[in-house]
Amino acid sequence: MSVSSVFAFIKGHWYLAAALVLLILSLVRFLNRRRKERRKQEEMAHLKRRDEALSDALRKQVTDIMRRTVSDIKATIKKYVNVNGYSLINLMSEITFYNR
Repeated sequence: MSVSSVFAFIKGHWYLAAALVLLILSLVRFLNRRRKERRKQEEMAHLKRRDEALSDALRKQVTDIMRRTVSDIKATIKKYVNVNGYSLINLMSEITFYNR
């Protein structure tokens, strides 16, 4: 098929050529929209995975900080209770006197 015969066919059937061009343009537009939509979904999935990773790292850091803080508070309270408990032992004779 030569180029001149293709042009002759198009010249005689311009409406078919126009319909074919419109069909091709519609198909390209549809495929571009799908590609953009798929790219957007992939980006959202990537951001979600990244956010989950950041959230997990932050949760781990906060947990470590809280664990250290609570252990310090626990040690301080334990020391305070032990000191006060020992002072009560020294006062035991006076306490038993008032309980009788």
